[in-house]
Amino acid sequence: MFTKFLSKYLFITALFFLLWSAGVGVLMRFSQTFGLSGFEIGKWVQGHSHVAFLGWGFLGVMHLLNQKTKFQFQKIDIIFYVVLILSLLGMMVFFPLFGYKFIPILFLVVFLWASYVVLIRFYRHLKHMEIAEKKWLITAIFFYFLSSSVVWFIPIVIVKTGKTDLYYNLIYFYLHFLYNGFFTFALWGLIFLHVREYYEIPTLKSFNLFFLIMQIAVIPTYVLSLYWNPISLNIQVLGIASAALQLFAIVYLILSFYRQTALFEKGFTFLLILGIFGDKIFLQFLSSFYALSVKAIALKPYFMVGYLHWFTIGFLTFSLLWLSGITKSNVGKKGFLLLVIGFFVTEIILFYKGTAVLMGWNENLLPYSGIFYGSLMMFLGILLLLHNKIIPPQYTTP
Repeated sequence: MFTKFLSKYLFITALFFLLWSAGVGVLMRFSQTFGLSGFEIGKWVQGHSHVAFLGWGFLGVMHLLNQKTKFQFQKIDIIFYVVLILSLLGMMVFFPLFGYKFIPILFLVVFLWASYVVLIRFYRHLKHMEIAEKKWLITAIFFYFLSSSVVWFIPIVIVKTGKTDLYYNLIYFYLHFLYNGFFTFALWGLIFLHVREYYEIPTLKSFNLFFLIMQIAVIPTYVLSLYWNPISLNIQVLGIASAALQLFAIVYLILSFYRQTALFEKGFTFLLILGIFGDKIFLQFLSSFYALSVKAIALKPYFMVGYLHWFTIGFLTFSLLWLSGITKSNVGKKGFLLLVIGFFVTEIILFYKGTAVLMGWNENLLPYSGIFYGSLMMFLGILLLLHNKIIPPQYTTP
């Protein structure tokens, strides 16, 4: 009973949070393009990012982890997932109202404690399993706890020193180990599990090497998040070396997948995801050069936002949708296609405008309003996907 309830509604709930976050994205782009009186974009950004990462990302990942590993839900799991959802609803309402203040932070704290229980229970289930991807999932859980550990120090830092360099370094620590740690390792564990079972591809040596390199490099690549400060040459060398190591790992993995003809014949969406992740690693490698990184940070609304969306929409969202199987129906395919087109429209414009500023090109060649229309396409695509999940297509026999 509990398994059926959570299996049916958990992913729908995650999609709802994705839709809300996308809707806020449309609202913010409308405000930037056409103007919106009284709209405090900073507060909405905080709600948008928290709900996207935790409401869509965390719940979506947990749905797939539970489903793919056949986790057996108990009554206590229902309680804690309800707590997670209620705390997300609180963040959804109160971040836009108050920004990063006591009430929305309280909901974030409740979410974190509930997520700890959920992950600990999943870890206990995972310990008894014998699957090749187990190490990816355990590592993901470790990085979630590492990432969120700094959240408990942030209020103390704000009270003691205010929003100084230490405060921002802690925020970047949280974000780095959340998406380069938890999300990346959880998603790759799920991807390898899926391609091994669905495409009948055995566990290759390249999978293990990829895991080893990513595990070694993820901690030192945190120094790339410190580049907004003046840093020593030694730290720059560490950043370049760790980013180069990850670049080698993804190129090696892509070459090993290239030999698997089943993926290239049937796995177009997987190849899209693989290419997006490869580009993400390449962009990270470019950002490891301090001079380039400083310029990118100076153009944060273009390059930094574009990079974050490249990961959160391109890799995280596309992977979750592909792994869930929601894109198999005609309605699902149309929704996914709208999402993909809108994503590339917004990314092309963001990266072009940032490059145009750097190179002295005509910045208005691609109008900023295109980002609003691209965001609107993504919202409509997600709406179709949610509709497809709530009201699945009815098939009739001929």
